[in-house]
Amino acid sequence: MANELQPLLLIFQNRLFRIPDYQRGYAWQQSQLADFWDDLINLQPDH
Repeated sequence: MANELQPLLLIFQNRLFRIPDYQRGYAWQQSQLADFWDDLINLQPDH
C-alpha cells in the first residue's frame, strides 16, 4: 500500500504533518503553484 496513490482526503485525514523550521521560509510563486496544481489534475487514477 505504500506505493499506491491515495486520495488527498485519506492522506490528510486524522494526521498531523510537521514542517521543519528550515522549510517554513520558502514561498512558492504563482507559476510553481500552477505547475503543482496541473500535476495533481493530470494524475492517472490507475497509476
